[in-house]
Amino acid sequence: MANDTIHPFPKHKREHEPMPDYDADSEAHRRRVAFIAAGVAVILLGIGYVVVDKFLRNEETQKCFALGRKNCTPIELPSVSPKAP
Repeated sequence: MANDTIHPFPKHKREHEPMPDYDADSEAHRRRVAFIAAGVAVILLGIGYVVVDKFLRNEETQKCFALGRKNCTPIELPSVSPKAP
């Protein structure tokens, strides 16, 4: 009767499974996934940089117009070369 104590956590049906042996294919897969994740992170950072840059430029233009200035944004025209006779 000494072994009839109530445990707060029930015993698991299975004990912890042993760690699988080192597998070169699994290591290559993990490395590939890590490189893909790094690439996605770089792409997202690049997109974020472009978006923030556009917002900042737009804000500068709006401030310029709010101050009543004119010609706040330069207009780039294609160069016109003289026509050959």
